Amino acid sequence: MTKRIVRDRVFIDGRWEAAAFPTIGIDVIDSRNGRVMGAATAGGPKDVDRAVSAARSSLQDWSSTSSEHRAHPLESLADALEAQRDEAARIISLEVGTPTLISRRVQVGLPVAPCGLLPKRLETCTGRFSGSPAHPN
Repeated sequence: MTKRIVRDRVFIDGRWEAAAFPTIGIDVIDSRNGRVMGAATAGGPKDVDRAVSAARSSLQDWSSTSSEHRAHPLESLADALEAQRDEAARIISLEVGTPTLISRRVQVGLPVAPCGLLPKRLETCTGRFSGSPAHPN
């Protein structure tokens, strides 16, 4: 039997926080048998407003940092996603019904790839590229 997975918080401004209306939930269904395998808190309008506000406040600082500085969080994100690749693929496969190998390579692998490749690409282009025209370094 698969352990029931419950996510009862929303991720806003770099932290897991209680949702404005935490009693509203979304059942996650196991595609193999139609049973509820977990639940997630549904964010509401107040949560969206908090998330948008946090994103707007972070944008100014983020856009004024160097490309090299931006590469580090991307590498960290790629490492964190990679560390959870097998578990994430297993859960995705249960919910969506795709073979685990496909979930591992596509649903998890595709987000990992750009996060890991962009910093490496930046490194090879450092002499020719240092930021976009919209956000020069």
